[in-house]
Amino acid sequence: MTLVCPDCFGDTGLQSRLVKIRPKFDDKKCDFHSTKKGIPIEAVAEIVDPIFRQHYQLGDFTNRYAEQNGDPLVFCVGEFTQAEEDSAEALAEALCQTESYYDPDVFYGEELNYVRDGTDVGSFAHSQLWAKFCRAITYSVRFFNNDAEQKLKEIFEGIQFQKDADQNPPVRRLSSSGAESQFWRARIANNLKDRQAIRERPALELGAPPMRLRRAGRMNSWGIKAFYAAFDLDTAISEIRPVVGDKLMAGKFELTRDVYVLDTTRFTAPIKEASLFNVSYEQRVNQWAFCPSSYKMRQI
Repeated sequence: MTLVCPDCFGDTGLQSRLVKIRPKFDDKKCDFHSTKKGIPIEAVAEIVDPIFRQHYQLGDFTNRYAEQNGDPLVFCVGEFTQAEEDSAEALAEALCQTESYYDPDVFYGEELNYVRDGTDVGSFAHSQLWAKFCRAITYSVRFFNNDAEQKLKEIFEGIQFQKDADQNPPVRRLSSSGAESQFWRARIANNLKDRQAIRERPALELGAPPMRLRRAGRMNSWGIKAFYAAFDLDTAISEIRPVVGDKLMAGKFELTRDVYVLDTTRFTAPIKEASLFNVSYEQRVNQWAFCPSSYKMRQI
């Protein structure tokens, strides 16, 4: 039985997972790093197997000489896990031993070649969850809806730990004394009575619209109260799409305390590079891919 250690692999995500499971095994030394406690290579293969299958496929046979596209298993495994040569060979052998050689659907073989699958994790799963959430609050119980709350948790759980390639998180604080503490809202008010009402009660008239005027928006279903605002007056006016001759009323709102916001513009940048072996990798990439497809501008 070959024993390896986290230092046998350069992928940081795989290293972290091996460190986590290492205490479960007997205190024996790594075959390649004599001062490190070892882990059976079979335990490493259990971790690598499902992720390798997700990102690699068998190469096609493209000509009459039965030459197969791609690279040998040991090379692909070594590249995928950033393994040292001896560790890559041991891992390739362990993966082959997870299947029967006589299985007609065998995936692993030292004589087979593999190519990286170009398909990446996308936003489909999260889009389905979002669609179910929208249906729940539109056609089912709107308030105290535990099912809708659970779907929101599945979509946005851990989003505060996300970062883009420049280390910028999507959740950030807006200070009540900062440059982004002021927001604009505008309304078309062609009627003199409407303009007078806005002058007398600007917070009420320019705040979230009354029930009868609450149309579905980017973050709300029909009839649900939501406050949409812009950081500048020009944008606020553009959002209401006035035509020539319309009369407008606008108001400026200010924060009275610091607030935390989800800045969805962050998701238009590449996500911070992460290891495929991180336990949360798929969930985080799904989340990153989903957010910009659902919201095209910053929301408050």
